Amino acid sequence: MSKRPAKRVGFAETAHLRLYDAEDFSASSENDSETFKTTEEEPIKRFKPDHSANESNALAISPVLSLGATSFPNFLKSKCEKEWSQYINHEFVKKIADGTLPLTSFQHFIRQGYLYLTHYARAYALVAFKEQNFEDIAAAGKVMMSCCKESNVNLELCKGWGISKEELENTKESMATLAYSRYILEKGMSGDKLDLCVALAPCLLGYGEIGLMIKQDPKAKKEGVYWDFIKSFSENDYLDTVRDGEELLIRLHREMVPESNIARLQNLCEIFRQATIFEVKFWD
Repeated sequence: MSKRPAKRVGFAETAHLRLYDAEDFSASSENDSETFKTTEEEPIKRFKPDHSANESNALAISPVLSLGATSFPNFLKSKCEKEWSQYINHEFVKKIADGTLPLTSFQHFIRQGYLYLTHYARAYALVAFKEQNFEDIAAAGKVMMSCCKESNVNLELCKGWGISKEELENTKESMATLAYSRYILEKGMSGDKLDLCVALAPCLLGYGEIGLMIKQDPKAKKEGVYWDFIKSFSENDYLDTVRDGEELLIRLHREMVPESNIARLQNLCEIFRQATIFEVKFWD
């Protein structure tokens, strides 16, 4: 999961923005330690990716999706299990699934989602800018173009409600949209391409997981506007985009994070956790 001439806030004004922050992410390590800690009570084994692994022994991210070379995206999710569960099992998701979500709430979500997708696409364009060869530029560009395709779904829904493109593009950004989108863009400006891709990952991975979860739920209402919207995240086009995003994360982690760099891994986990919290707040 799923960012016009909306009011924009400069990076200098938003570099410090960390709304909805949870408890501090603390860690300690020794020279030869095999663990780092997210809390004093919970020691966590240091992640050691198997770069020789292949698709046959990949770890599953969701009931259908699977990793390729390593389990790095799955590792990131495992280090914020509480936040990830709050995200994919949010009350908003449950009401989308059973068709009981108030239409006004869905309309607000679709309008804010359109604005968010504008910034999300900009962020993947920034990933492409940071790449150094055509193959990698194209890979980031492919995800960016999927955002443009996704935004057309929001646009068509709004047209059906009598909301013009001009009106949609001039929707005022909510605080949740503003905080989340600028957090991602700030990570792209102040950090490297891996920081940025990790901040982008909860949206991309989460919507794929949610789409599949609802599709596989026998109790879900598989008709109406909510189903028409959410089912697109369980279809092959979107799942291919998820896999592209996974592969990008895997490659960047392999290339940019030495196994001995516990502090770097710890920071990436915190970026992913914070972005997941923003996803939760987007639906609150």
